[in-house]
Amino acid sequence: MVQGLGCNISILKTEELKEKVRRKFNDTNDESELLKSIDSLHRLDVAYHFSQEMET
Repeated sequence: MVQGLGCNISILKTEELKEKVRRKFNDTNDESELLKSIDSLHRLDVAYHFSQEMET
């Protein structure tokens, strides 16, 4: 059961971090900063999580 709890905590942390990235996209008006963020997400191979945010 402890292993299952660890997985739940990891999932919650992942969702929390994804929400922080989404807020950054919504709050940032600087296009160069957005492009840097998009580049970083692609380099980390997690850009697919934020495809909607990158389209807007």
